[in-house]
Amino acid sequence: MNLFDCHTHLDEYPKEEISLIMDRAAEVGVAGAIAAGTTLDSSSLCVELSESDPRIFAGIGIHPMDIDGSVKEDTYQTLRSLAKNPRVVTISEVGLDGIDGAPDRQIQEDVLRSHIHIAQEFKLPIIFHAR
Repeated sequence: MNLFDCHTHLDEYPKEEISLIMDRAAEVGVAGAIAAGTTLDSSSLCVELSESDPRIFAGIGIHPMDIDGSVKEDTYQTLRSLAKNPRVVTISEVGLDGIDGAPDRQIQEDVLRSHIHIAQEFKLPIIFHAR
C-alpha cells in the first residue's frame, strides 16, 4: 500500500535536501506529499518545489498566525494566480487560531473567507487549521 502525506512543510528544508527527503519517504511507502504554504513566500516556494519534483504537490495560503492584517487585494490576486497552477491541489493551512498573541479574530475570519472564495473559485479543498 502506498501512502500520501497531505501536510508537510518541505519548504522549510534546504532545496538540495528535498529530493533526498522524498527518496527516504518512498523507501517506507510514501508515494508523495503536499507542501503546505503558510505565507505568500512559502506558498510560492511550495509551488516551485511541486514543479521540480513530480512527487510533490502544493498547497497555498496564509496561516492564521502569519496574518499581519486584512488580506489586501494584491495579496488576494497573488494567491489566485498561484492557485491557477495545476500543481496546486489545496488551499493550505488556513483557519482560525485562538492561542495567546493570535491576530484579531475578526481579521482571521475575514482572511479565512478570502481563502474560502479562492477554494470555491478553483474547486480546491482546504487544509484547515484550528487551535
